[in-house]
Amino acid sequence: MAAEHGNYVCLTQGWLKSSRMTTLWLGEDHLLQETRLGTSHLYHRFYFRDMHGLIVRRTGTGAAFSAILIVVLALLVILMVSIGEAIPVWLGLICPLAALLIWNIARGPTCTSYVQTAVHVRHLPSLGRVKMAVAALQILRPRVTEAQGGGSPEDIRTAAITAAPTLMPSAPGGEPPLPPPAPAGR
Repeated sequence: MAAEHGNYVCLTQGWLKSSRMTTLWLGEDHLLQETRLGTSHLYHRFYFRDMHGLIVRRTGTGAAFSAILIVVLALLVILMVSIGEAIPVWLGLICPLAALLIWNIARGPTCTSYVQTAVHVRHLPSLGRVKMAVAALQILRPRVTEAQGGGSPEDIRTAAITAAPTLMPSAPGGEPPLPPPAPAGR
């Protein structure tokens, strides 16, 4: 997160996903997503004042990948022990897979992340691990709040609670209003 380029600070390093490498850069008043495919670059700029939400949803992709690696490693170890010959060859297969398993577990659980604006919801593939997404959210949250003129989370929560009764009027007697009846013939 320390890399700087001009007025930008690198928020997440690019990771190769489906032959594209994406990187998130933090600007003064916006977030810049750079997508590279070979020699072409595609940029998306998300201004803090226009952001409606930053969505992080945990996925099971990393756990499934680890489970597959564990099964393959177990089968290779069983084959190595049962055959008992050419152990260096078996270890040559097992060691890289074990290193890949350790690396995947060390990176933590996976997630998908999105930024929502009034116009669209855009996937942020470089925020693919929960640890990295939470760190990015901690950096972005105060900047978005400041750009949108919001107060502290307690002020926003209090304003939402006080506005709630005016948003949904109740029927006489304190009961919630009933939905209109369905049209006849359906």
